[in-house]
Amino acid sequence: MHYITDEKDSIFQIILKYFIQLSQTEKGLNVIKEFVVCLKSTTAQHLIAKKVIEIDIPYIEHGYSNYAFQLMISKWPCDVTAPLFAMIKGNVARLCNQKCSSNVMEAVFSCSPTELFEIFLKEILCSFKGI
Repeated sequence: MHYITDEKDSIFQIILKYFIQLSQTEKGLNVIKEFVVCLKSTTAQHLIAKKVIEIDIPYIEHGYSNYAFQLMISKWPCDVTAPLFAMIKGNVARLCNQKCSSNVMEAVFSCSPTELFEIFLKEILCSFKGI
């Protein structure tokens, strides 16, 4: 992949502009997955995270973009992923049951900080009838 140095890079600007559309198509997702893994600038990562947060839960539930979300939360630093994890609060049980987001939740449980893991686990437990 083209080495993207920072958020001023021309390739980054193109990908940023079309990030959501690319991540929600079969062919575009291939580019986005590599992009997410290679992107090292936390400023650039924050710009991408902001785009995802604008879409909210439907981004996680989408048949393609859920894979990009998994990579973001597993590869990017905590200061970038905190707002992405915040999107999940209050939606854990729903996301665990939904076909395209259940794999995201597996990644969430393996990557989330301990305090969030406990919050997410409590949400699941509260979703059980009688608890």
